[in-house]
Amino acid sequence: MAIPALPDAPSRADPANFADKADAWVAALPDWTTAVNVTAGQVQTNANNADSAKTNAISAAGDAATQASIAQTYADDAQSWANAAAYSASSAVNAPGT
Repeated sequence: MAIPALPDAPSRADPANFADKADAWVAALPDWTTAVNVTAGQVQTNANNADSAKTNAISAAGDAATQASIAQTYADDAQSWANAAAYSASSAVNAPGT
């Protein structure tokens, strides 16, 4: 909801139009107040949604770090097995009688 602009405020410097401007200004306040309250509610909802998204992102980042650590462990294991296989292949090729 857009917040409507208030009409020109009354001024004591313009006494001839003071009463008319004051009446218009005061009459506009209820709609303006409603619009401000609705907008404030929307801002609060957006802030709550942003906080929830932040919490989810922090959780996902933690999960990603855990998965990266697990992947590194598997990569290290694979390298170890590859080294062992290469050593066994070399031993087999260089073994007497092969």
